[in-house]
Amino acid sequence: MIVIADNGTGDKLCLKKKDGVMEETVYLWDHETADVELYAASIGEFIENEKE
Repeated sequence: MIVIADNGTGDKLCLKKKDGVMEETVYLWDHETADVELYAASIGEFIENEKE
């Protein structure tokens, strides 16, 4: 996982790296539970969701 953003409370937005290639899916990593959940299917979807 590569961190691309932090919300200021410890949670991180991340991208996964697989076989040396960054995947498009954006994940949210919860610092309290270490759970990882899907945040957006792609960077483009993430950007569109943030504009709303």
